[in-house]
Amino acid sequence: MLSICNTESPVRQLGFFGNGLEGIYGLSTVETATCWHFPSSQRIGEFASIREDFGADYVIDCWGSHSDPNGLFMAIGTHSGAAQVCSVDPSGLSQLWILPAATDSDSRGHCDTIRCSKTINQMANGAGLLLTAGEDSKICMWQLGNSEQVPEPPTPVATTVAKNKNVNRLDRDADEEGSDSGKRRRRI
Repeated sequence: MLSICNTESPVRQLGFFGNGLEGIYGLSTVETATCWHFPSSQRIGEFASIREDFGADYVIDCWGSHSDPNGLFMAIGTHSGAAQVCSVDPSGLSQLWILPAATDSDSRGHCDTIRCSKTINQMANGAGLLLTAGEDSKICMWQLGNSEQVPEPPTPVATTVAKNKNVNRLDRDADEEGSDSGKRRRRI
């Protein structure tokens, strides 16, 4: 055994970040995060109040920058489909972007819990493409610009819905006919 880093809560995800991948982060099942300098096992950050501090329901994901020696980013979300991307450093989290939830007038974005994310072409400041996927059957691609965009939302590049097209057509036809079957319909 070389090292032990204790999160003090059950761990659901871990990963590396920083110069030589010497930083390690752990995300817990109780929506907290902890960071360490891995070779020394020294705790360098503990984030126990993410939900309270940012009005979030859960932590979606965390990832290290490939071009910033200290860059670590976290996506947090609400069960209505809204999300925030934050930079992480030992002193705390700083909001970089807001990913708005879909609305009745704008279906871009998520309308339910986001379960995962993946970055593409990420730069040191966190800018680049971000893919998110969730319980609403959508995969959304976001263009994250420079951090001066906050509070302006990033541009949704594309939204893909993995549902049967016939079901969507039937839902739309029923809505147009004024069907009042009492069933809750999810807008896409």
